[in-house]
Parts: sequence; structure tokens; C-alpha cells
Amino acid sequence: MAELTAQMNIRMERGLKERGDAAIASLGRTPSELVRALWEKVARRGKDLEEVADLLWGRPDAAPSAHDSEKDPVLRGPHIVEEGMRELGINMSKVHLPELSYEELKELAWQDRLEERGLL
Repeated sequence: MAELTAQMNIRMERGLKERGDAAIASLGRTPSELVRALWEKVARRGKDLEEVADLLWGRPDAAPSAHDSEKDPVLRGPHIVEEGMRELGINMSKVHLPELSYEELKELAWQDRLEERGLL
């Protein structure tokens, strides 16, 4: 027997749809695949359902946990070098990391590229 299908239609801001479509396409997926995957996850219920709700809407009463910041590279960004040095056993109290502006970092990156190419 053929499986019955259903169609869903939703409305959203055009810009949101375009940004979402681009993000989904970058994963090599389609919006329909994403919605099907979400519906399958929600249909399983249990713990997965709570995880989906947390992912979509967050927990309004909960502050971001240390676990959340461990997974998010944007939140970890300023500390990644320090974490790596600690993992290597380097005593951070004896290390002075310079505070560089974006422009200074950009200049250093350009210098590195030029040196790699033998132009400096």
C-alpha cells in the first residue's frame, strides 16, 4: 500500500527564509529534508523532544551552562589559546599574552602570508 503524504505551508519573513535556505543548502540539504528530520525527532518524544525544544527555544529560566560555552566556538574564542597552553602544561601565570587590536592582528596575518610566499 502506498504511504499517504501531507503538505505543510507556513509563512515567514522573506529575508529569514532566504537566510535559512542558504544555510540549509550549505549543509547539502533541502528545507523539506530539514523539516522531515525535525518532525521525526519530535515524533520520537522522550528526551529527544526536550533536546529539540531546548535547541529551538532555549530554556528561559536557565543561564548558559559551562557545557554550552564549551561547544560554542564563538563563546570559547577569546580563551582558546589559553586553554591550549594549559593543556600543554604551560603555567599561564607566567605568560603575558599581548592584547592586539583587530587591525594589528590583520597586519600580522598579512605579514605571515607575505613571508610564506617569500615576498618579505
